[in-house]
Amino acid sequence: MGTYSFAKEVSSEFLQSVQTVASLSEAHVGDLGGVVVGWLTHTGRIDFKGDTAMLAGSLGLPEATVRDATTMMRVFYRGAVRGHLTAAQVSDDLAALGLPTELAQVLTALWTAHKDALTAAVVATSVSVNELVDMDWKFGVTASSSELQKVGRSFLQLRLTLNRGGLDECVHMELTLEQFYSFLADMENAKAALDNVA
Repeated sequence: MGTYSFAKEVSSEFLQSVQTVASLSEAHVGDLGGVVVGWLTHTGRIDFKGDTAMLAGSLGLPEATVRDATTMMRVFYRGAVRGHLTAAQVSDDLAALGLPTELAQVLTALWTAHKDALTAAVVATSVSVNELVDMDWKFGVTASSSELQKVGRSFLQLRLTLNRGGLDECVHMELTLEQFYSFLADMENAKAALDNVA
């Protein structure tokens, strides 16, 4: 295994996927690369399995081949975005991976044409990973407890629904009244800071 700019290490499965791409025609690599760029620049949810099956049928390729090839391209382009690679570095990495020159040129041309959109999509995705989707709350008063000083204290229960990169996750919190006011002040400060930036 060599050294690459897009990743510190590559797995043997990734190298097998590279060989799958190397076995394809320039037209197929261009078509699949264009679809992968579309997937990566789309910020909504994508049905990879369904799209892969549809692509395989339209290109006349086995579904496993399309899945391996598109996975290799997605991993490669994501690594290229993270590494802020130039077209020359992309071309060098593809050659070092063992792709034929004409296929490396197709993928490098796609990179050159869509680098800005790919970078913007990665930034948009990373910012929206912990997006607050919904919030429920309840106030309560402790009526009984084994600790006498807690009786009669107010509390707030929060249920936050967060979007964690396409998956919704519920986070439960219970705060005392003092903790709630501190949390509220922090949220108001964050809002004010965001309003000043925008």
